[in-house]
Amino acid sequence: MSHGPPEPAPPSKYEVIFDEALETYEKKTGKDLKSDPLLRTLEACKSPDETLSELRQQIPDFDQSENSDNRLTNWVNPMVHVLYIFAQTISGGVGLVSLGRFSGHSS
Repeated sequence: MSHGPPEPAPPSKYEVIFDEALETYEKKTGKDLKSDPLLRTLEACKSPDETLSELRQQIPDFDQSENSDNRLTNWVNPMVHVLYIFAQTISGGVGLVSLGRFSGHSS
């Protein structure tokens, strides 16, 4: 009796949600987030602070807002931390959100 490669685990409900969100985004915008170079950069980040630092480098005026009250920063900072904790919880230690897992790339 020969043993083939192990069967892949069925997708979790979170993977299904992410896949559907990515498909919906692509249908609405025509952009495939899985092929965006920024995604690969963010996937390599090892902490929320590293991710936020990378976003500051990539996005002009990230720490600025129209009313100089840093609304974008105040919204993004907690979101990145929550997503990082969420990713750690569901994937057992994979980096930030790691969409590579959902796009067939390993992280």
